[in-house]
Amino acid sequence: MPTIEKTVPEDDEDYIISRAKEAHKHNIYSAKAWMLTAKTLFPSNFKIQFEAYLMEKQSGNVQEAAECFSSLMSSRQNIPDLLLEISAIANALKSNEPSFLSQMFDNICPDIQLTILRTSVENSDDTMEHCRLLVLLLKKFPQLGVDSLVKTLINTEKFFYDNRYARLLVVETLPLLHSLESPRLLQRLVVKAIDFYNSYVFDETEHDISDPWQRLYGVLELLGRQLGWDSYLVNYGNSLNKESYYQKLLLSRNIEDCRQILYCGIVFFLRSLYEHKSLKGNHILVEALADPDLPPSKRKKGDIEVTGVSAHQFQAAANCWELLHSNEVITREFMKLTSQIQVKPWLEGFSDELALYKA
Repeated sequence: MPTIEKTVPEDDEDYIISRAKEAHKHNIYSAKAWMLTAKTLFPSNFKIQFEAYLMEKQSGNVQEAAECFSSLMSSRQNIPDLLLEISAIANALKSNEPSFLSQMFDNICPDIQLTILRTSVENSDDTMEHCRLLVLLLKKFPQLGVDSLVKTLINTEKFFYDNRYARLLVVETLPLLHSLESPRLLQRLVVKAIDFYNSYVFDETEHDISDPWQRLYGVLELLGRQLGWDSYLVNYGNSLNKESYYQKLLLSRNIEDCRQILYCGIVFFLRSLYEHKSLKGNHILVEALADPDLPPSKRKKGDIEVTGVSAHQFQAAANCWELLHSNEVITREFMKLTSQIQVKPWLEGFSDELALYKA
């Protein structure tokens, strides 16, 4: 314990803090002794408690810093003075990169963690930042439910002009969603998910989302099950077997509610068309050459055959396109759906190939 050369009055805590700081440059144990003395003399003094926290933070002592910060957070009156540090902790957690503050946060009890994250949300002025912090809070405490955030994101006007909101909703928030009572809202979310990931895979400049198709499948399976859709159709691993999946779609054609075949069908169509375009590259579909010397009766009859590296994918896309135009109701609803998502870039060239395919 350091020798105190004078009696320290209540308003002279700065003296002990300065001695602790000076000692910290040369002898950490002496500095700790000074801070212990200070906390003993002034157990409720914010400046001393905060300085003790900073000292442990600077020394890289995760557990000790967590204990000091928890002690500071236990008093609500201290929180306004801790906002900068709370913001720094939230930023460290958002980065997903290991850091001292994120490790310290992990060593804080859940009740204090919840207070830290809620405080960061409540004190964020920017709408985008507020939503990001809310997602962070819900990732740490999913039991709080994401319904309100989903409704906020999908109803905000900025959603339609700022792709960051769409990404936050589809990529970050929807995987946290356990249940929603509104079928109408679930269907809107399905459309937003299809539109976002379809636009993402078409945009060749963006590559920061890993496995976008699998992420889309995961969201649609989650939402499709809540809508009571056929379990085979929403288990998108089955779409790897294109013929079996297409046959299952055919069986759903006459169901009164066409939304299942509509949403599952367009995802199957877009994925098949994406694979077709990716595989064929700059090649185009052309009609096969026939021997002009053969009489018509000797030329090949029957179904048109498509060959090439992307033949299987093109066939699946063409079949699905026909299915989505197989009756007046499905066609009308399909046209409404395509007006809400960016499919035109995918269809460039496909309509000509389809016309050639159908002769």
